[in-house]
Amino acid sequence: MSIEQKLLEKIQTYNEQNPDKKMNILTIQEAIEWCKKYHQGQKRKSGEPYHEHPLAVAYYCLSIKRTTAIIVAALLHDVVEDSSCTLESVEKKFGKTIRILVHGLTRKRKEKILSVEEILTENYKGRNTKDILCIKLMDRKHNLETLDSMSMTKKEKIAKQTLNEFIILSIYLEQEKQTAAFHKLLSQYFDEEGQDFQPFTFLSKEPSFL
Repeated sequence: MSIEQKLLEKIQTYNEQNPDKKMNILTIQEAIEWCKKYHQGQKRKSGEPYHEHPLAVAYYCLSIKRTTAIIVAALLHDVVEDSSCTLESVEKKFGKTIRILVHGLTRKRKEKILSVEEILTENYKGRNTKDILCIKLMDRKHNLETLDSMSMTKKEKIAKQTLNEFIILSIYLEQEKQTAAFHKLLSQYFDEEGQDFQPFTFLSKEPSFL
């Protein structure tokens, strides 16, 4: 079963079990089509079609928060950054809330990895900040699971940032299962003492974030 099929099946099951909290599956299917359209021809370093990544992120987000907005934004989280799609077109099609979420997940400089610090700096006063962070957490989880095709230098850089930021983020978001999952994924890069572990050193500059 493809990741797209798994995503839609899980949403359908949730809707059947929660008739008063249904997600809009038609809107989500439209977002899937946009995801495929704007990532058409793009490949990950592993060689797989790029749209498989946002589909996986959306699927993982279902384990944290089940809303149409979260899933749609997860599916579209890279379209503005990596294609000709604009925030204006996202808002016109999916509404202002989705635009805000996608904007919060878009790097300001393409050569720079979007860090948790940058997300908090840009969004900490907004009511959508936790939703943005949930998507970013699952984005990093999938990236960490698919590092095989990267150089060891790149792997170590991503692993160190994950250790320094995303472990604490998962705790802040009260996602115990994700904290355990990150520890397991990182175990191959760091010893049990947690070498180089400096969680959220930037919080001393702006303690009001949390």
